Amino acid sequence: MIVNVDPRWFVRMIGNVLDNAIKHNNPETHVRVRTERVENNALTVHIIDNGKGMNEETLTKLFDRYYRGKSSQERTEGSGLGMTITKELVHHHGGSIDVTSKPGKGTTVSIHLPIEDGESP
Repeated sequence: MIVNVDPRWFVRMIGNVLDNAIKHNNPETHVRVRTERVENNALTVHIIDNGKGMNEETLTKLFDRYYRGKSSQERTEGSGLGMTITKELVHHHGGSIDVTSKPGKGTTVSIHLPIEDGESP
């Protein structure tokens, strides 16, 4: 399986999502990263936490520039661009990103990247 990504930008994509999972949750929150091959044409990276979760308003505005959800307004670090940049990087790699979340139940961010034809070296 070959997924053609720029290593620097791939680290940035995953790092942005992990940073949010850590920054916007309590210290006892567990964060898991899981990968799966989907229908032989995509690799999906799931970043799953059991943290605070997000309400519907935050979910719909998550990828808007400078948007900071209610929980993140309490803190001043960050520019409000992390998820916007992440989405742009994922799209640049020919992929897609989706987020599911429920208040009090946690969040799952799934990054889907295309698999190229051919075998890995």
